[in-house]
Amino acid sequence: MLTKGEMINILVDLHVLEQSIAYRSYTGDSALRIYNEAAKEVYRKHAIDSLSFHTSYDHYLKNFAHMNEIYSAVVDTLSYREALARSTSK
Repeated sequence: MLTKGEMINILVDLHVLEQSIAYRSYTGDSALRIYNEAAKEVYRKHAIDSLSFHTSYDHYLKNFAHMNEIYSAVVDTLSYREALARSTSK
């Protein structure tokens, strides 16, 4: 099972991926196909497979406190990255 820290890093990358696809205005089946292919790269980057991710995700989902802690860190990380990008683009 993946640690909370690993889950946080993977989820951050997956959410950035989702936004990248949404920003490019892909929709429906095209968006899903692109996401699924790109998610494989995220899993490779973190040296895991999709089964490991989904098994760990389901485990943490069963415990609200753990999932809340994980997503709080994901949101904090994404917010920090957004603020950093805005400050460097000025």
